[in-house]
Amino acid sequence: MTSKQIYFLLSDGFSLSLEDNFQLLMDLLDQAPAATSVVKTIPWLLWSIWKNRNAILFAATQESPSRIVQLAEEEAHLSLMLGLHGIAMVSVRDLHFENVSIASDHKDTIAAISSPNQWPRYRYLLEEIKELAQSFSMVVFEEEQVSTNSIARDIAKSVLRFGQFQSYLALGGPAWLHERLYREAALNQ
Repeated sequence: MTSKQIYFLLSDGFSLSLEDNFQLLMDLLDQAPAATSVVKTIPWLLWSIWKNRNAILFAATQESPSRIVQLAEEEAHLSLMLGLHGIAMVSVRDLHFENVSIASDHKDTIAAISSPNQWPRYRYLLEEIKELAQSFSMVVFEEEQVSTNSIARDIAKSVLRFGQFQSYLALGGPAWLHERLYREAALNQ
């Protein structure tokens, strides 16, 4: 089940009962495989439901269900991206790197890391990243184009598609990889 399907289930609007809304999302969680975007979005949906409930009760306004789902998806994605940068930093710290450059094609992630005061909702994750950054001599966070990492993305897709493991690249990798690396090296000369 996708987040869009959740929207259609909620298209009549949220109930004023927090318990009813919570139960609906828990029922959806039981139906969804653990890896789906629904599972990752549920905490953000719950938070949005709570905020919408307060808006109804205290400000006599409310967001549309589609807007609530959209915001929850955006917040879940950004939270995941920030968490991945934290994991990357822990990994390079454990490998005893001193100078680190971390790049992302997700511009909001780089914006949040660069200006944490503008992103108070993610304060905990951003403080964790800031603390990790202090364990390096130099850390740079950069935004990059999706095309910059096309080879890495294609490797990841092929590993997932064919169920390959760590030895996949250690054994030489697929022929297409060598051809792509050769072409890219020739372009950069």
